[in-house]
Amino acid sequence: RRILSLRYLAADARHAPRPWRTSPPFDGLAAELPAGAAMDHPLFPVVWPR
Repeated sequence: RRILSLRYLAADARHAPRPWRTSPPFDGLAAELPAGAAMDHPLFPVVWPR
């Protein structure tokens, strides 16, 4: 059995840190992206540029 899970973000998505553990976990992301910042980070590559 194989599973593929994809999650896409809109171009206007912003970082909203959560006090609980998210799924998938992004440990350390809050230290690299401030709250309200655009999701411009290697963990979130652009799949289809406009």
